[in-house]
Amino acid sequence: MQMGYLRQKKDGSTSLAILVPGDHADPETNERPVSLGNLVGKLNHGTGSLQGFREDRRNLAKSVKPLYYGAFGSYAPSYDSTFANLTKEESDLLHETYGDEPAVQYAESILNFAKDCDYTLTMVDNLLDLMTSGEHRKTKKIIDERQKTREEEDKVKQVMDVDSDTNAPGGKYEKFKHTL
Repeated sequence: MQMGYLRQKKDGSTSLAILVPGDHADPETNERPVSLGNLVGKLNHGTGSLQGFREDRRNLAKSVKPLYYGAFGSYAPSYDSTFANLTKEESDLLHETYGDEPAVQYAESILNFAKDCDYTLTMVDNLLDLMTSGEHRKTKKIIDERQKTREEEDKVKQVMDVDSDTNAPGGKYEKFKHTL
C-alpha cells in the first residue's frame, strides 16, 4: 500500500511526498503512484496555494429535526424536514443507535472522513460497532436498504408517469387508438 502526504515549504512551494517509492504500476493491484500534477493539474504562475476539496452537500445525510414552539404552543409534535434526506423513522433509528444529535454528527463525520479508503472505513465501522454494541452495521444496512427501495420506487414512478403521458389523449399513441 502506497501512502503520501502534501508538504509545503516556507517559500510556498508544495510537493507530494510518497512514503513508499515506486514509479511503475504494481502488477498485483494495477495501482500507480499519484503525483501532485495528476491531482491538481497545471498551476498558474504565481499561485500561492492549492484549491481545497469540498464534499458536495447533497452527499451528506441530514436528519429530520423536531420543532418546539414553546411551553404554551398548541401544536402537536412536528418535525422540520426542510433540508432532510432521511425519513423520520430513519432519523429516529440513527438517534436510537448513537444516542443523541452530537453523537450522530460525530459518527457521520468520521464515516465521511474514512469513505475513500476501504481499510480505514472497515476500521471505523468496527469501532462504531464496538461503541454501539453491534447496532451500527445493522442500522447502516437498514437505512441503505430503505434508501435503495425509495430510489427504485421513484424510478418506477417516473416510468409510470412517462407511460401515462404517452397513453393520454393527444399522446404519441393516440392516432393508433382505433386501428384494431
